Amino acid sequence: MAQLCEASVGQPVEVTLEFFDIDGVTPKDTTPTGKVMHPDGETVDSYTGGQVTHVGTGVYTFVFTPSTDGRWYIRGEGTGSLVAAQDGDYVYVPDSPFV
Repeated sequence: MAQLCEASVGQPVEVTLEFFDIDGVTPKDTTPTGKVMHPDGETVDSYTGGQVTHVGTGVYTFVFTPSTDGRWYIRGEGTGSLVAAQDGDYVYVPDSPFV
């Protein structure tokens, strides 16, 4: 697992999802979904449609805002001509006495 960044509670975090096949070719009609698992390990938020921005060939972004401290796990899923999933990255939000 790789830490994408460190953030604060209430600080919006932009996540980038990249989709390409085994040969490095980017799909033309993949529908992306971003998922964020809360630190409790049970709650998962999904980001689809207008919540995900297409920023380049095979590259998409979405923004989420952590509401508590802990590790927020990230997963990207694609459907369409390329069915794929990528997970293992996380955003770390340290505990703060000021929140």
